Amino acid sequence: AAARTSHLPALLAFIASRPGQRLRGSSGIAEFYKAHPEAKGQLPKLAQLAEQCPQIKIEVLKAGDPWLTLASPAPSAPPAS
Repeated sequence: AAARTSHLPALLAFIASRPGQRLRGSSGIAEFYKAHPEAKGQLPKLAQLAEQCPQIKIEVLKAGDPWLTLASPAPSAPPAS
């Protein structure tokens, strides 16, 4: 399972580089594989991506492909009061 997550940082960077930081489901993943051929077949299924990688949020808008978006980063420290 560890090998499958090794390409997640590249996927996160790829999503971050997209307009609106969104990637459209399977067609977006296909574009990612074009840019990163070494990752082909190495990513978990879309449904598992969000489970394995909390930074990725899956949005299902209407019929069709879900969108992968970046979850807003959690604040690392509580705000100083």
